[in-house]
Parts: sequence; C-alpha cells; structure tokens
Amino acid sequence: MKIVRPGDPGYDKDRVISNARFDYRPSAIYYCANAGDVKKAIAAAGTNGVRIRSGGHQHEGMCSANGVLLIDVSSINSFQFEEGRPGRVWIGAGAALADVYVELWRRGYYFAFTRSPGRDTPRIRSCSRRCAAAAAATSA
Repeated sequence: MKIVRPGDPGYDKDRVISNARFDYRPSAIYYCANAGDVKKAIAAAGTNGVRIRSGGHQHEGMCSANGVLLIDVSSINSFQFEEGRPGRVWIGAGAALADVYVELWRRGYYFAFTRSPGRDTPRIRSCSRRCAAAAAATSA
C-alpha cells in the first residue's frame, strides 16, 4: 500500500480531486489495492476523519477534506462475473463508470441504474440479440 503525506514528492498532485473548486489538504493519502489495505487505512485513521476516493469524478468534493485520511480505492477496479449466474457481477469500488458501461457492453449487458420500489440495487439487463451482436463486434 502506497502512502503519501504532506511534504512527500507527488503530494500536491495526488491530493487534487477532479473539481478544481476544492483545494483540500488531507493528512495522508492511502492508495489501497484490496480490502485488507482499506482495513489497515481505517485503523490508522484513529479519531481523524476518513474520506474515500473511488474511480469516478467527485463533482461535489465530498471525497476529500482538510486534515482527513484519504483512502484512494481507484486501483480496486476489477470485474468478476459469476459463472452460472447471468447478470451477476461484482464491480470493484474504484471502477470508473465509463469502464463499467464498456465492460458490461462487451459481455452483452447494459447497466440500467434505476430504483425500483423496495429495491436499492441497480439492475443489470441482458441486451437483445442485436445489442449483443454489436457488443461482440466492438470487443473484437
């Protein structure tokens, strides 16, 4: 796990978030590669605040703040499709939304992020034959 603190080379570049309105200075940035790293980073935070930066843009700047321990999970970006369970996929917290759409498209799925009454998870739907053929052609 890479840890960057104020004064370290690259700190000023690493602390920047996608919204230039915010100029936060976290106490440390922990680049986590797996759940074990995240657990260690949270333990290191003690009573300091913790913020999480994932693979997407943070247009409201909520992924950072001054003096907090910033946990960056952008490298936890894998996709695990469950064998024998069509439409079931585990997506790493650091995956960029564009990558999610592309990977699902390549597998013949589309990602419809809608809320249904009593259901808090997004739904993954299978493409039609025409959609699946287009997905196969783009991944070749």
